[in-house]
Amino acid sequence: MAKQRIIQEDQKREHTAFLQLGHSLYFLILDGERQISFASPVSGLILVTNLSGDQAATLRMDQRGFPILKGQTVTTKITKGMTFHLSKSAKNNRIVVRILPLHRLPTIHQKAIAEKLKQSSGCHICIHKAIDLSLNHASRLYHLDWVKYQLKIESLLIETLAIQMEQIIQESQQEGASPIAGHLDKVLAVKKIIDYELSEHHTISMLAKRVGTNEQYLKKNFKTHCGLTINNYITEKRMQLARKLILSGEHRIATIANMVGYNHPTHFTHAFKKTFGILPRSLRNAKHQTEEE
Repeated sequence: MAKQRIIQEDQKREHTAFLQLGHSLYFLILDGERQISFASPVSGLILVTNLSGDQAATLRMDQRGFPILKGQTVTTKITKGMTFHLSKSAKNNRIVVRILPLHRLPTIHQKAIAEKLKQSSGCHICIHKAIDLSLNHASRLYHLDWVKYQLKIESLLIETLAIQMEQIIQESQQEGASPIAGHLDKVLAVKKIIDYELSEHHTISMLAKRVGTNEQYLKKNFKTHCGLTINNYITEKRMQLARKLILSGEHRIATIANMVGYNHPTHFTHAFKKTFGILPRSLRNAKHQTEEE
């Protein structure tokens, strides 16, 4: 009898050690359609990855626009019932959308994500080859036979979440623990912020704070390493992306202005003409005329 009681107690301890898996993950694959709109089924995180195609895709929600280049994953918060719009510049763009209830993540992930989104004006952008590989694999299996490969697809999607959550935690810890060392590292970090967040309105003081330096050092070293002032660099990158989007012919000029960080189309038009010597609409019309000839 004593031996039997020991076995029962051991079994009970083993049972209480079980953990429940599952993250209530929602996903869709946009392959072929140019535009699509959906209402989010839950509140949480929306992760949008542009897997293929040379043109940028665009995520629009809550009066904000996020251009997503090839290989990029955009992560931001979404509330239940909020409508998000996805548009692609070309049919060969393949987009994967994942929505994850934030409360299903461990507390450490929730805190890291909240801090990272706060640091990056509510939107985190990353590039990670492993995420692309897993999502491409999941996409191929989905088109072959969703029912047959359902478990494999789910495991691949969860794997991408694990990779991205780990990346966000590491970035949050690095940015929160100590300032970025070295003038060049700080300049490169600022360039990365600007490149990935062109639709946001960055002040020099905010950028300096994010990389752990002061405004004067940042302005001086940025100009030394890049040959441009910070504001001129922001304008140059915005204009390059704007020109690419205009030539794609898939967005209205006013929409493009918003996508590259201009609240007023007239300000965007003035900056574009100053940079390229031509009005945005004139550039688009010239492209159409060339195609018709």
